[in-house]
Amino acid sequence: MVKYLITDMDHTLLQEDGELDDITIRTIRQSPIQVSLASARNPYSMIKYVQQLQLSGPHLAMNGSIIFQVTNDQIKLLQKKVINRRLSLMVQQFLNQNYPDIDFTWITADHWYIPKMTPEMKEEMQYSGVQPVIGQQLVNTAEPCQIVLIIKDQTRFQQVQAALRSKFGDHQLTVRSSGDGYLTINPCGVNKGTLVKYLINEKGISRSVIAGVGDDQNDLPLLAAVGHPLAVNNAVDSVKEMADQIIPGNQEDGIAQYLQQFSH
Repeated sequence: MVKYLITDMDHTLLQEDGELDDITIRTIRQSPIQVSLASARNPYSMIKYVQQLQLSGPHLAMNGSIIFQVTNDQIKLLQKKVINRRLSLMVQQFLNQNYPDIDFTWITADHWYIPKMTPEMKEEMQYSGVQPVIGQQLVNTAEPCQIVLIIKDQTRFQQVQAALRSKFGDHQLTVRSSGDGYLTINPCGVNKGTLVKYLINEKGISRSVIAGVGDDQNDLPLLAAVGHPLAVNNAVDSVKEMADQIIPGNQEDGIAQYLQQFSH
């Protein structure tokens, strides 16, 4: 019996315009199933959805680098992992030497740092609602929770992803696609399955009652960790292959449809 649902946000829970529709909001608010969000986003671009859905948390941000909850409209960090400064600088140097056309951006617990404003950065800023800090040096900021590269060309994306994995390996960093041309780099061992471990270890919730749903490569560790892996029907093939059940897509209010079965 499912008692807990961990859901990805973009292309899974949210509509394609990045918003929640009324049926999803109403269904989640009224559902007996407790819902948590798991996203590559930073906590500040997630808080409005937590508030709209009236969720008590915990939630996962930046692919598992942060676990947080929202209390009295404030973000409370429950767990944080960072990429140490030496390794972050090594990644930056590697990219500058081999892929100088790709902008190196990083996110701390508090800010998103970018080297300059580009059309891609502006699009992300408008979509997420997060205002970036422009022109700071990595050595002068807090250590990153996540490095984000925006690479819209798929051939180039795969080339850079393979190069980073070859250079640094899973024993140093977690390098995954978060969809839409976003290549995310996180501390070693950090992924969306981190929230499942947190619920088991800190809340005493059994894996067997936790469901997880997603659509892209960075959701695979979540599906592997839960007792009930789900995929929306607009998910990539690797996610569908791991799922025990395919539910309707985000544009069909798939999460709401799935949860409605538990309300009778």
